Amino acid sequence: MPLFQNEFLKQEGWPIMTKRIVTVLLVLCMIIGLAPALSGCGVNHEFKSPEYYADLPDTYVEGADYPYSFLVGSGGPFITPADGGYYFLAGNYLCFLDGETLDAIPLCNRPDCRHNDTDCNAYFDVGWMPFIQAYEGDLFISTQTSTNGEMSAELYVVDPDTCKREKICKIPHAFGSNYWQYMLHRGYLYIVYGSSNIQYVERVALNGIKEEPECECIWKGICTMPLDNVAIGNHLILQAFKEVDKDYNGILFDYNLSTKKIKSVSAPVECDEGPFAYSDNMYQDSLLFHMGTLEGLDSKTHEGETRFYQYDLSDGSTKLFYTAKDRGDGMHSFLYSDGKHFIEKRFEFPDNEDPAITEKQSVSLLDENLNVIDTLVIGNPGTGNCAGDEKFSFFYDTETGELRVLDKRSEKLSLKTVWPKDGT
Repeated sequence: MPLFQNEFLKQEGWPIMTKRIVTVLLVLCMIIGLAPALSGCGVNHEFKSPEYYADLPDTYVEGADYPYSFLVGSGGPFITPADGGYYFLAGNYLCFLDGETLDAIPLCNRPDCRHNDTDCNAYFDVGWMPFIQAYEGDLFISTQTSTNGEMSAELYVVDPDTCKREKICKIPHAFGSNYWQYMLHRGYLYIVYGSSNIQYVERVALNGIKEEPECECIWKGICTMPLDNVAIGNHLILQAFKEVDKDYNGILFDYNLSTKKIKSVSAPVECDEGPFAYSDNMYQDSLLFHMGTLEGLDSKTHEGETRFYQYDLSDGSTKLFYTAKDRGDGMHSFLYSDGKHFIEKRFEFPDNEDPAITEKQSVSLLDENLNVIDTLVIGNPGTGNCAGDEKFSFFYDTETGELRVLDKRSEKLSLKTVWPKDGT
């Protein structure tokens, strides 16, 4: 039963639960254990064909596109929007975060369960590459399994009310390659993976997908270390490190899924910022990125300003968007858009950790004109980007399992640890 609120699915007549109904059902389940009564929702999902999306605009469409604002980096997306809140993976457990109270609960309907072992209904063996995505009105999660000593990843559709799950397919190339990333987008399962310094992009149509699908390879290129890849509209933004003459360049590519043409993305003019192009975030159907050098990533030696550029997906033009001045604090700026505000994150790079600098890491909330509204020192809130929406940004610490929420609702920033809860 779909629990996700979005305009695309509303237009198609999908049923939508309100937050109150979700909360009541969850409380009933936990108190009296009515899992069989809820299982009538089922977990079957009939995928729409890629042709169904052919007439959609070449812009972000909620419910049909990969939710790029919840991408958090190479660790995989751990949180996804839902009606009335968010579903998130806390370690190997599926939880729900109320979007008003910020109360978090594991989605298990066993009243005697302590939610700390594999018998918990909310347990999913997601491994070290978590994946959770709201798509076409349902919830999808990947897990990993071991058969005769061989690891594999599998995609499941999940009923959040009961945590019942139905296997969709085995995900190709998840193990045995150097890295992998996957996403559900406009009728396809996309898999980006690397092997022997080659990056591959493959896809398979979701309607009629088989347990072990055969994928179509749509692109491959030299790549030694990929970063974040994201799909939006008819575009797949690929980010990769490429070795050139014993040095490295950071390359951004715009692969058009409709025309199958690919274009490299870089600064509009020759600049002294270096050959590395780092994607930051999407903004109004464009890409925000900045340039740099390998040496410039060293927070102790980085000097000068960071210039952020805007790449227009519709016409391929690039222009200067925002300049972050060097503040002599040993940190580097990143820029994100949440649809309403901009967030400038001032962070030290992980390979140059200095406790004296790390504890001063901060985020600033900027208005649409890039003026600072508020700044909050957040120290080390966890790994990944500022995933989230205009109300909240989320940080998940993979080492401690803590989920922290940056509350932006009053435009006065505050940071709260919502998981694990006190005493949990």
